[in-house]
Amino acid sequence: MTNDFVTAETLREMQRNEPTGETMRVNQAGRLGLVAGTQISTFEGPVAVEYICTGDVLVTGGPEPGRMRGVVLNNPRQISIARQPAADYLRPVRIMAGALGNNLPERDLRVAPRQRLYVDGSLVQAKTLINGETIIQEGFSGQIVYHHIELERPDIIVAEGVPVESFWKGALIRSTML
Repeated sequence: MTNDFVTAETLREMQRNEPTGETMRVNQAGRLGLVAGTQISTFEGPVAVEYICTGDVLVTGGPEPGRMRGVVLNNPRQISIARQPAADYLRPVRIMAGALGNNLPERDLRVAPRQRLYVDGSLVQAKTLINGETIIQEGFSGQIVYHHIELERPDIIVAEGVPVESFWKGALIRSTML
């Protein structure tokens, strides 16, 4: 695990380049992923994201649910939110149990603000769902660990029963994250 510190200039650069896929250290900000403790649907049942390993098989969600995809990489990043100049890009969004209807998520789901969820047939950033009541941005200011789960190809995985976008940038980007 590494600590990444984001400058305001880095954030502006990422915003200009998002989502072009240009080579950059994608975990400095942006789509930081899923907060440690999030339950992910695997072939063998729910597993906390921090215990997902290369080679594990995850169940997909989204437009083609139920497929099995192998994990290529689980990339955790520990972030000190209090030491960041633009902390709102890093503070988790909490989607409370049942907030999305149909009893979803099954438990509170905590994700990075720009983590995309598959909602009503579209991928939407978690921060766009904030309503101040059942979906909030936490005022959290300590250490947090975000996980990117990369599959063998881009897909939708299931976190706390909710379809969310997996991470995938390929070998070139992956090599800059290690």
